[in-house]
Amino acid sequence: MGTIRVTRCSLGRAALWGRLVAAAAAGLVVCLACAVARAGEDDAKTFFAEGRRLRQSGQCEAAVAQFQRALEAYPQGLGALRNIAECQQELGRYAAARRAWWDLRRAVLQSGEARYVGWDQDAERAYGQLAGKVARLVVRVVGPGAAGARLVLDGEPVAPALLGAELERDPGVHQLELRGAGTAVQVQAVPLHEAERLLVTLHAAAAGKAGSDARGGAAEPPPAGHSWRTGGYVALGLGGAGLVGLVASLAVRQNALGDLEEVCPSYDTAVCSPAANEPVSRGQTASMLVNVFGVVAGAGAAAGATLLAVDALSGPVGSASVARLTLQGGPTSGGVTLGIRF
Repeated sequence: MGTIRVTRCSLGRAALWGRLVAAAAAGLVVCLACAVARAGEDDAKTFFAEGRRLRQSGQCEAAVAQFQRALEAYPQGLGALRNIAECQQELGRYAAARRAWWDLRRAVLQSGEARYVGWDQDAERAYGQLAGKVARLVVRVVGPGAAGARLVLDGEPVAPALLGAELERDPGVHQLELRGAGTAVQVQAVPLHEAERLLVTLHAAAAGKAGSDARGGAAEPPPAGHSWRTGGYVALGLGGAGLVGLVASLAVRQNALGDLEEVCPSYDTAVCSPAANEPVSRGQTASMLVNVFGVVAGAGAAAGATLLAVDALSGPVGSASVARLTLQGGPTSGGVTLGIRF
């Protein structure tokens, strides 16, 4: 019996020592975690202060980097995330700003701290206000090799499910790479503007149709969009607009001529009264526009027919077709720029 009592006592002491050691270890872990958190918060305050200084001096680009360091050092400090969103918005990077605002909204809802009350509503409001400014890029992949093609956008792989979907991106030039088994890599630089929705169609050739052949020679690159055809359609559209202007100007000229004959029937041989000045001026302006629109209509039709003929003879060129139509111009000397935007 004595032996049994000693064994029970030993086991009880061992369990007690085990619990004491576990409690001490847990306390040590908590202390270490607190120390790390305090150190991270102190570093975050330093980075945050530098970011605020840079932002107040108009250097939002450099300030974003400091706020990002502050957020990484202390993720609970949501002031850094708010400053990132505001700086990105000031820099015109509306897609990045929208992502930062939405991250802030989610973080505030998860935080529950009193100092961030109302920030989720501010973030949601800013997110919605930027919807009309953000640029959107839609990339489609077509062709016999589309099923096995992989798209890389600005160095980041794009999930197949996102092909054909609107991707919010900041304005600037974006790099598209189309990769597939047995095909050469297609690279396309695409400029994107504020509030623009741009559709890019990439053509993926079948495996083995591009790249290097068995003898080591480089094969021809895969076909792409018909740039000649696009230019031809744009030129024909410009010619059509010129034709409409020509017809309208002729109508105005004939109307002015009729008004002149009413106030001064012998205008070509006699001196007319001042009442004839207005129809004369109107007719002269219309005659000038007839000449201008006539040149535009003729040049547009000729250029369009030529480009379409070249397209039919040469076949596809380039590596992608980009749908973009823009029409800019005005009463100043800026001129007219044509492309496709929708």
